[in-house]
Amino acid sequence: MEYQAFLNLNAAVVTALDGVVVKNAQRDHYSTWADVLVDGVGLHLSYDYDAKDRISVSVNWPANGRGESISFDRIRDKYGDVAPRISIASTKTPEKIAADIKRRFLEVARPLYAKALERAAGDDDYTAKLKAMQAKLCAAGGGRMVNNGGGDYFHGLPQGFEIKYTSPTSDRVTVVVDVSTDEACAMLRAAIAKVAA
Repeated sequence: MEYQAFLNLNAAVVTALDGVVVKNAQRDHYSTWADVLVDGVGLHLSYDYDAKDRISVSVNWPANGRGESISFDRIRDKYGDVAPRISIASTKTPEKIAADIKRRFLEVARPLYAKALERAAGDDDYTAKLKAMQAKLCAAGGGRMVNNGGGDYFHGLPQGFEIKYTSPTSDRVTVVVDVSTDEACAMLRAAIAKVAA
């Protein structure tokens, strides 16, 4: 199938599905494909060059606010579960292709897509809480967050202080303090006194 033919067929199928094109037909070495949104579910339609006269339909998984795809591996119930995918003859009319997608695919994909959206929202909530925690720690310690390409880290904290781990879900922070033995003993005594009070 030529690129323009796929473009025309995809547009007709999306119209029959009452959907919206998210990313118009793209070409690579293996297929021509497009991403569409139908009834709140992201679909990936592709025409694979080694599967003549077949349209492949799979889920176009949503992403969280960091741009990370919530793939099927992150939401499946158990190892070995397989993401939904169907194949439809491209020689069918757009209306029949749309009917096949509704009957054979959407009912299976819808709850999985909703689960992926929920996971994406959870990721974003975690990120927001983490950023708020980092900002609070930076304000208290006079530091700032810096990304070194491998992740964020605290920069400019008082000499001898290092924040090793932050957990927004439990509101806990692990702090490493490089001090003398006497200073460490004084800190321990103060902590013990606080607990005993």
